[in-house]
Amino acid sequence: MKKVSLLLTMFIFVFACGQNSEETAPESDAQQTQEKDGGAMSWQAPNGWIEETPKSSFRKAQYRLPKAESDPEDASCVVFFFPGGAGGVQANIQRWYGQFVQPDGSPSSEAATVTT
Repeated sequence: MKKVSLLLTMFIFVFACGQNSEETAPESDAQQTQEKDGGAMSWQAPNGWIEETPKSSFRKAQYRLPKAESDPEDASCVVFFFPGGAGGVQANIQRWYGQFVQPDGSPSSEAATVTT
């Protein structure tokens, strides 16, 4: 259940982040970015993010983010792009439900709680 909640939270976060089209100028060298062209889309990765070879063909880009002082390990950021679309929010939620089964064998869709 925790994995389903985490995945749903991450999806909602990513979906919500794409809603704002306002651009701001970098305030310092730490906020400078690296531009990347992924064909039908482009993005800017902050300097300090280390570009890695994507581990699958579904990934447009993959970055390693050096750990902060209190972090136990580095983080990663992966950019996905599905040119034909990956379905709407509900279609993705249904697909995610299918990736998990509850300990008692019941479907995750019966145990999940979706909040916005």
